[in-house]
Parts: sequence; structure tokens; C-alpha cells
Amino acid sequence: MKRTPLAQILLAMTMLLNACTPIVMLPGVRLGGSEVPTPSSWSDVEIPEEVLIRTEGGWVPWVHRIWAAKSDEGIYVAGEPGSRWVERALAEPNVQLRVGDDVYTLRATQIDDLQKQREATAIFLAKYREGMLELYGEEPDPEEMAGEAVVFLLARR
Repeated sequence: MKRTPLAQILLAMTMLLNACTPIVMLPGVRLGGSEVPTPSSWSDVEIPEEVLIRTEGGWVPWVHRIWAAKSDEGIYVAGEPGSRWVERALAEPNVQLRVGDDVYTLRATQIDDLQKQREATAIFLAKYREGMLELYGEEPDPEEMAGEAVVFLLARR
């Protein structure tokens, strides 16, 4: 069967989209993993250095590699205002988070309260202090971080 150039392009794009997971700072569209129930407590879940978050809000879902830190309430994630995944999570708060091979279906709630942002920032700094020093070249200021980042709590829907 002879394929037309358009069919070949569509087939190649489909294969690429199905295989695309995020690479470094570039988003992907494939989350992978297996969906599991959201735990009632995150204490037994090991959160690696990086996790994958899948956001909706466009014609195709986006998967981004981000940092995450757990608390008693859920998982904290933070991003720069205006970044694609942050804007999408604000517009459509139903997200999926891949931790290892486990995929959790969660709701992203923006933390507006400055005190709660400080608490989340302290948890992030405890986990990522060395990475932030390497990334920014100086000791991160928790007050500055709390006011500049968009902080979300990911919890059970």
C-alpha cells in the first residue's frame, strides 16, 4: 500500500507524540506509568528529585519535569509566574503527577496565603538547597521565593 506524503507526515507525528516524554526543560506529551490510588498520607511515598506533571488546558496535554516536595497535606510544587505548566494548572487544576512509575490524579490548588507559601518554601529549601545554590549561584532567600513563585498544593481530587 502506497502512502501519501500527508499520511507519512501524520504517521511520523503520531509516533513522535506517543514517544515524547519531557527532556530536560522541554515539555513532552506522554506521561507513562500506571495510575494508582492517591494515598491518604504521603509519608510512605518517596518523592525523587524530579517528578512529571501533566497539565491540560490546550489542544494537547503537556508533561513537564519539575521539582516536588511532600508535606502532611500533599505535594508542593512551584513554578515561575507565566510558565506554561503554571498557567495551565491555574486554568485547569486537575493534573496528574508521575512519581517513579506511579501516576496520581490530583488537584492543584494555588497557595495565596503568604504564610503558607513560606511554609512550602521552607520544605522546598530543605530538599533542594544544594540544587538551588548550583542553579542560582547564591543562597536562596525564603522570603523572596515565597513572594515570587507560584506555589501549588497537589492533593486528592
